[in-house]
Amino acid sequence: MTPDHILLVAPTSDLADTAVRCLLNEAQKVKVVRDFCAAKAELESEPAALVVTELKLGPYNGLHLALRAGATHTPVIVLGTDDPVLESVARENGVDYLPPLEFGRLQSLAHSLMAAHAALSIEPLQEIPKTEPVTWWPLASDKAREPAHSRHASVA
Repeated sequence: MTPDHILLVAPTSDLADTAVRCLLNEAQKVKVVRDFCAAKAELESEPAALVVTELKLGPYNGLHLALRAGATHTPVIVLGTDDPVLESVARENGVDYLPPLEFGRLQSLAHSLMAAHAALSIEPLQEIPKTEPVTWWPLASDKAREPAHSRHASVA
């Protein structure tokens, strides 16, 4: 089953409120957790369609979480400071990196990542192999092959 929710990791209420408003149109649910450990536990119990996380998560950072989520092919957006080095590390690992004030881009990026993830999650239908015509065994008797009206006529 394809995941239907976004996991938002936001240590502060301000970031959580703003990000939830941006993401609500993109998924049926947005689950909000405040730290790395809660996010890790959430991902292990119920995979998400998308993870959006702040870069700074106490002793960990959002890139640690992004690598964990990436192992299950879950797309991740990291909201961080305007730091070219961290942005480069994120992109090298297939993670989208946005400054937290670019919430307009957050919504459009979330939409495109979730659409791509959903398309990859759909398994193509397998072609049903053609079968040979059915042959009954043992072969039906000659009497069974006779038209019904001729069998009834001989009974009378």
